[in-house]
Amino acid sequence: AEVVWQRPRLLVARAWLLYRHWRLQALDSVLRALTARLGETDDVDLADEELAERRFIYGQVDALESATRFHLHFDFQAAVSAAERATTVLPPTEGGALGTAVISRAFAKIGLGEGSVAIRELSHASRDPSPFGAASAQLHLGIWASHYMMGDLATLGESLGQVGIVGDRPIDGMAAANWFAGLMNYEQERLEEAQRFLKVMYNSRHELNYLGGFFSGYPLVRIHQIRKEIDDAQGLIDSLRSELLRMGNQEFLRQLDGLQAYQWLLTDKRELADRWAKNYRTEDSPDSLIFVDPPGLIWVRIVLALGQEVDLDAALSYLEIKLRQLDGSQFYRRQLQLLSHKAAVHAHVGDMEAAQACLCSALLLG
Repeated sequence: AEVVWQRPRLLVARAWLLYRHWRLQALDSVLRALTARLGETDDVDLADEELAERRFIYGQVDALESATRFHLHFDFQAAVSAAERATTVLPPTEGGALGTAVISRAFAKIGLGEGSVAIRELSHASRDPSPFGAASAQLHLGIWASHYMMGDLATLGESLGQVGIVGDRPIDGMAAANWFAGLMNYEQERLEEAQRFLKVMYNSRHELNYLGGFFSGYPLVRIHQIRKEIDDAQGLIDSLRSELLRMGNQEFLRQLDGLQAYQWLLTDKRELADRWAKNYRTEDSPDSLIFVDPPGLIWVRIVLALGQEVDLDAALSYLEIKLRQLDGSQFYRRQLQLLSHKAAVHAHVGDMEAAQACLCSALLLG
């Protein structure tokens, strides 16, 4: 372990592994360590070969930094800046890192209210594979994710149709396309079709797309819960937990804890659900905009069901903070979720005027 922390190249490899496993908080620590290591030497003291190596490492760090700034910190301007630094210094051979930077920059631009620019840049990059090579598939994923987070399901469906996703038939080998087709159908409450696509993605997680596989597992649990298929939901929760514990993935585990708490609520184990809600810390939990239902929103639903006034005040505060983070952005899907939950909290305490104001704000989005 000591060798890894002393060698920047090994730290970069570790950082990418953490990113692919979505361990973003651990990744943040590694990036800080890398930045500290690189800052120990002045550029003027380096030979050309050493300077090239230093810039290569900096480019990798900036590419990953653009992702953490977006997904973990909601710092959209910093994400754009890091991505632009990465695309400036990385060589064309680094397709994966370049793709990550381009996608993170596009996502961050949506956060800055420049959604059309983001889609245009991603589309242009996906049609020009020369700088990115094999990462062009990654760019298509970025396009689909952008449409999804912006709540533009019609355009998402059209884009998926361009790669052969038509109707309710998954495509072998098209991991990301099946994933987003599943999410699209889930949002449209076409649960049978959503389940068909998401199962293909989930079952191929070790061969094709590990991250998408786990992201698909959570809506599959929610589909079982919505259908009152309680045993199936619990079985999938247990399977996910076993695998995540083996990997030590705390970010995903915290999201899974929310689904488990909601499962307890559905099975009338209110004391267990209440204990989880009392111990839940919104500031420590993952809240990526790509999540179908972040644990914070599940927590709000449980608080509403339990109806304790102190927790309702905390839920309202959480929703207001999250809405402020997205003020001026075009992440309409998450804003709609937040506003609808805020309206439900206001209605629960009898403030119908505030509830109506939230719903009006939701109608005005976009």
